[in-house]
Amino acid sequence: MHVYEVSAFTRNDKGGNLAGVIILEDQIDDNLKQEMAAKLNYSETVFVEDIGDNHFNISFFTPNQEVNLCGHGTIACFWLLNKLGLITQEVAFQHTKQGILKVIVKDNILMEMSSPKRLNNVSKDITALLLNINTNEIINIPQVIEVGLADCMVIVKDLATLNKIVINKDAMIKYCNENDF
Repeated sequence: MHVYEVSAFTRNDKGGNLAGVIILEDQIDDNLKQEMAAKLNYSETVFVEDIGDNHFNISFFTPNQEVNLCGHGTIACFWLLNKLGLITQEVAFQHTKQGILKVIVKDNILMEMSSPKRLNNVSKDITALLLNINTNEIINIPQVIEVGLADCMVIVKDLATLNKIVINKDAMIKYCNENDF
């Protein structure tokens, strides 16, 4: 087993979104994966098993639960697999709980995703409270969209609003867990 820290979506090797990537030599059970993801404490940790012919079994774990798919985790994982010489063709496939999805590995990593599903709306009042902003700074009716991982999409009025967001983390976790996103 090899454990890596990879940052996806960087610019000039700066910034990005960190993910743990663990390349497995042998299968391990989901309880151990969950335990390891909790210890690493990234938003997602990716577990990878090479099953041959540019196909990989991939699972994604947050510190608290398994999720069906993770975009930045996929990008980080396939960038690393390519850097390590484990990708042998331009097209690879990840076998996930979301299905078998194509990943194109060139200068950039491009991933296929399932079609988005609109699940429900979240009130502006609740969203503003969780983000510590005013309701008039939210442009849309926040919507929960699922493409493997259900996320709430919120459009704010400007960059200044985006920069002043301070997430009420405990309340956010509680609300998201209660509402399954």
